[in-house]
Amino acid sequence: MEVDDIETRVAQRQVKCELIAWDSLEFERARLAWDELAAIDTRAPIVCYREWFELARRTGACRLWGVLLVSVERPVALLPVRKLFPRCWEVVSCFGVGELQILLDPAWEREVWFGLAEWMKRAPEIGLLLLGVSEREESIDVLVQACRQYNLFPVVESITTSAVWSELPESWEAFLRRIGPQAARNIRRAERKFHDLGSECTMELLTSPDECAAVIPEMARLYNLRWRKEQAVSLFSDSRGIQFYQQAIHWAARRGFALTFVIRLRGAPVLIQTTLHPPGQKVLYQHITARDVAALPAGYSPGVVGSAVEFRWAIEHGLTRINQGAVIMPYKVMFGGVEHPRRQIAIAQSPAAYRTLNSLNRGMHIARHLPAHLMLAARSIQQRLMKSVHNKKGWKDHDSK
Repeated sequence: MEVDDIETRVAQRQVKCELIAWDSLEFERARLAWDELAAIDTRAPIVCYREWFELARRTGACRLWGVLLVSVERPVALLPVRKLFPRCWEVVSCFGVGELQILLDPAWEREVWFGLAEWMKRAPEIGLLLLGVSEREESIDVLVQACRQYNLFPVVESITTSAVWSELPESWEAFLRRIGPQAARNIRRAERKFHDLGSECTMELLTSPDECAAVIPEMARLYNLRWRKEQAVSLFSDSRGIQFYQQAIHWAARRGFALTFVIRLRGAPVLIQTTLHPPGQKVLYQHITARDVAALPAGYSPGVVGSAVEFRWAIEHGLTRINQGAVIMPYKVMFGGVEHPRRQIAIAQSPAAYRTLNSLNRGMHIARHLPAHLMLAARSIQQRLMKSVHNKKGWKDHDSK
């Protein structure tokens, strides 16, 4: 569809955008739209589903105000959102897989972005909308085009962590041939070393909801052993996150959407890895990996063994792609991982909001390397500065471009 046709639809208000609070009477309509779009959006991982967000909100693991619903006669997009402070909103990233947690009917994507830009131009509620991270270049291009059409300021910034994807052939043998003889030998060697441990080492691929949920507290302990000093805030920072992930994995496994792989050495876990498989898609997402390398003899690679098990499972079930997460590592390259660049995206109403967002993003990039207490202080400063910018004329005057 041509841009002129889309503009006509938007001008005639055929594209409707509305904010719906979670606790409002209108939310039942949003709930139905959420489930409808989850069945339509064939690109969406299960972390976009309504149940995922409901569990996060119920356990207190994630703060959520409500949704931004976009309709063209029927719902065509849904963005879970929260208000950071007056006129600054963000699409909620609820422990996702490195992609926008937005549900969108692909047939209406251009109308969605153009309608959202036109609505934001005249909406008093939103002066800055933080959309999150995406690797979908075509979607980003349409969004930028829509913002410029309505004199908004798109903020698109490259980030250092790319998405890592691996393509899968029809058989494990074909996969080993594709990655090359050296990588194939390394995988076989890693597996053989664990098998040589005999009865001291056990490996399990869990699919039962109860079994998958039962190992999450152990997973949190392993994860924090490795990452607590580097990640001030993570899914497993407190009991609310652990409770949420237990319930979320139980729900996903009950629906056939999740797997958990566990390696134990003398009864103690040394690797726990969860993967998510969206229904109707030929994609597997490696979601969270926790390992205790210090508990193993030198030269053992539990991550390689875990990936081999999951790659075999994916190939046996006819899947064609695996997302290995957001950080390129040697063992991911070994499994044919290819980097796909990602972008941080936001829409600003005014030059003041645009410039301030860029400056604060650079500051927060530096703050990620600070100790936990200083990082939290930096976040507090960021919010106070944004509040002050929101009161400036450049922010309030929608037409001062």
